[in-house]
Amino acid sequence: MTDVTIESKPYGTVTVQEKQLLHFPAGLFGFERFRRYALLDAVHKPFLWLQSLEDPGLAFILVNPYLVESGYELDIDPEDLAAIGSPDCEDLLVFSIVTIAREGADRRVTCNLQGPLIVNRRDRLGRQAISLDSRWGLQHSLLGKG
Repeated sequence: MTDVTIESKPYGTVTVQEKQLLHFPAGLFGFERFRRYALLDAVHKPFLWLQSLEDPGLAFILVNPYLVESGYELDIDPEDLAAIGSPDCEDLLVFSIVTIAREGADRRVTCNLQGPLIVNRRDRLGRQAISLDSRWGLQHSLLGKG
């Protein structure tokens, strides 16, 4: 595997392995023109960074939704899975984007369970999907309130 040097928002210049590089052919919602990313470990587990390769200032904090909500179920349009090559369960990764917002002196940390990122680990293809299950919200609290 080839190592690649990238510029990242959280760490500056870093070297990543080719297996950490992901392609989102349709981009992410609101960021459609950015399609190439690297998946980086975060200092604080269980979080990860999704770093744009096209804009070093663009990075998203990710978390595994199954760690956040024990009853989480991935219920998405089969076309979304087909768009990333219909991976087997062991090759499918699922993430939620985390948002940290200030509300006065408080900090509100939420994740988007309604719009999961799905990744075919084998082919390194990703897509943001929309959950067909209305139980999952856009701002699921990670701090136990809100």
